[in-house]
Amino acid sequence: MAQQYSADLLALYAAAAYTKIYRVHLFKIGPCRNGQTLYATDGRGSVTYGGNTYQPWLYGFWKRGQQTIKIGFESNSIDLTVYSTEQFQPIYFPGTNDLVYLMDGIYAGLLAAAPVTIYRATMSTYGTVVGPTGGSLVSTRFVGEVGPISNLGPTKASVKVNDLMYRLNEDCPQQLIQANCRWVLYSEGCTLNQASFTRSGIVVSAIVDPRTIQPSSHLSTISAAGTFSKGQVTFTSGRNNGITYACAVWTPGSGSTPDQIQLDTPPLFDFTVGDTFNISEGCNHTYPSCLNLQGSANSLLNFGGDPFVPVPETAV
Repeated sequence: MAQQYSADLLALYAAAAYTKIYRVHLFKIGPCRNGQTLYATDGRGSVTYGGNTYQPWLYGFWKRGQQTIKIGFESNSIDLTVYSTEQFQPIYFPGTNDLVYLMDGIYAGLLAAAPVTIYRATMSTYGTVVGPTGGSLVSTRFVGEVGPISNLGPTKASVKVNDLMYRLNEDCPQQLIQANCRWVLYSEGCTLNQASFTRSGIVVSAIVDPRTIQPSSHLSTISAAGTFSKGQVTFTSGRNNGITYACAVWTPGSGSTPDQIQLDTPPLFDFTVGDTFNISEGCNHTYPSCLNLQGSANSLLNFGGDPFVPVPETAV
């Protein structure tokens, strides 16, 4: 299929003999694991497009590399390279309160599976993409998700971005017939409003081990038989700001004995005293747990499992 160009772009190229034009790539990367989005450009200065400012160095120096083009159901990919010169101008991962360097954030996995859109912008005046039809001087060159990251060092990382066709090659079925609920807690299928089952807390000085924290005050559950075990912990400040972890075990305290929250994995970055967080009640994906959280009527409608399916030993 022939490339289609907007009337604005054709008019700009037609006038190129009489005026200078600029062409740059814009990289929209995110939301990342901490909820932040990186807006970068390989141009000489910042570019404003779609209400966002794409920076040439604030999120690292991003360059586009080789792109594969395949016909059929095979996945295409494009190579990106990001450079960070921490020696002269520290570059931090966005949303970490200038506490985590860009490369440290990438090493910790904050870019994992982040959506990526690559645009090509053409301008007669550098800095702002304009056009009578509102952005017709910008074309989308690639859409995908962050894949393998290699050559990761203090100042450089190579990022492979796969288009969404790669999902067709995944071997995981979309739905399993099983006794437990298949929905991710607080997802669209679950229908529960996470904010309605969430409490806030502050980390105190007594940090038991790298993945166990103690809140400054006792946490009270919301539902009748509620527990924060198997729930979600999202930090709202500190180096882990915006990052969500799973709560493996919540041990409620009493009196002067504080609660304890044990994460399923060690945090990407160390906790510090005063870090704030939100914690949501958990669910073990059984029908009684769904009944407690959703109530009798909603649990019958929204429970995503088949509790009466016989076990394999007794199935016919």
